[in-house]
Amino acid sequence: MDQEAADRLVGTPRQRMGQTVRGLRHRRKLTLVQLAGLTGLSHSFLSQVERGLAQPSMRSLHRIAQALGATQDQLIAGATEGGAEVAVLRRGEGVPIPTVDRVPGSTGAARQLLSGPGGFFPTEFVGLDKEFGEFFRHDGNEFLYIAEGVVEVDLGDVTYVLEPGDCLRYPGDRPHRWRGMGQGRSRVLMVHTGVAVHPLAGDR
Repeated sequence: MDQEAADRLVGTPRQRMGQTVRGLRHRRKLTLVQLAGLTGLSHSFLSQVERGLAQPSMRSLHRIAQALGATQDQLIAGATEGGAEVAVLRRGEGVPIPTVDRVPGSTGAARQLLSGPGGFFPTEFVGLDKEFGEFFRHDGNEFLYIAEGVVEVDLGDVTYVLEPGDCLRYPGDRPHRWRGMGQGRSRVLMVHTGVAVHPLAGDR
């Protein structure tokens, strides 16, 4: 979606995401039924997504993005108001990211913060799972900053225990996973760069 079209998006983040999906679908001259066939999702659900009435999981968003020749990050970025040269995001704002399919019983939350040029996608995670899930791999790079709590990062052949104020950078195509440690709440800022699959739906 070009910048002029993105600037016309209005409504809540969920509605703006739906408008982005609809715009890309129209550009590819697909009906909802055809998009449903490409994604394996029902056309009624896709209609709700386009109208801002349903929030797809990251795995569903991945299917939609693939069918539309886009990425999850691009669809999520369409829901944010990060197109301007200078953008401000207030506390409690941002686009909630469904965290299903990470670890059974997960109670953590994530939200997409501002997006920017060059594939700049910061995401905040609050309440990390205490057990490791499976490894993730994807394009681009990741940068982690620990704002609260203690976090253990497993990069396959080495692990790091990070405390508040610590940060870590690594290539996204290196197997990685992280978990919260101790009794307190954990809060992590992850900056994902590059036109890659969003880490919550990366190849496992």
